[in-house]
Amino acid sequence: MPPSSFYMVKRNLQVKGIEQKKMFFSRLTQRTKGKGQGRRDISPVEGYTLAFDACSSRISFCLWEGDGVSLCQSSYDEESLAEDLPFLLACEIARADGDFSYRSLRRICFVRGPGSYTGLRASLSVARGFRLACRGGGGGGGLELYSVTSFEAGFLSFGADWGGEYVLSLVESFRGVWYGQAFVRGNALGDASVLGDDALRLWVFELLEAGGGELGLCGGGVERACAEVLGSFPREKLKIGGVGSACDFSRPLVRGDGGIYERGEGALQPIYMGKPV
Repeated sequence: MPPSSFYMVKRNLQVKGIEQKKMFFSRLTQRTKGKGQGRRDISPVEGYTLAFDACSSRISFCLWEGDGVSLCQSSYDEESLAEDLPFLLACEIARADGDFSYRSLRRICFVRGPGSYTGLRASLSVARGFRLACRGGGGGGGLELYSVTSFEAGFLSFGADWGGEYVLSLVESFRGVWYGQAFVRGNALGDASVLGDDALRLWVFELLEAGGGELGLCGGGVERACAEVLGSFPREKLKIGGVGSACDFSRPLVRGDGGIYERGEGALQPIYMGKPV
């Protein structure tokens, strides 16, 4: 790859007069905001935490005991299984090690979108079902709901292994656009954005400049984005991560860090096509 091709991206985009550069720098200079700002410690609890993700191309589950012992974790690469989420969860829980009881379930953590619409509906239905079933039961009064967006799930699954400052989490829409959200030093850099191919190239270029020539890329849309849109960027400048798993994005929660998670009724607010619905 000739070195000049990397800088041709910037010149071509500037010639086209894309205004997203100004919008990006306004995000970059504003104070990071939202639920990702700072660290919000929560007390690790006894009992069990159930985590699952049915919104990405890989369906995954994890059952935690206490503050860090994983009793079971599995993933399925078939997105079509999302409609069978309740059955799959029951099967995974049935074969878990230990003395698990639904009465001992204390937390549920899941991905609330964007991504598979079937997976989103199934996830919200399962979360609401557990809340209703456990209400007033042995441990039901203390059942807590937590959720993350697909962008946050990708970041949590990837950020712990990334030594750089900037991470861009992507979700592909299959509608000719990309959904993306940037994170800097563990905080969300503004809200998620809808990006065309040119806007995505510009965003990656500016994040690379801001991050000193390094950028972390993660999420379900990364593989296709690198193959179809970001081929002109030197691969050594991009650290590529994948979708991650329920075990990855729920690990900070069970260890007492609740900074990036939405809690309570807010956890049931779905994100579809890149924005709340």
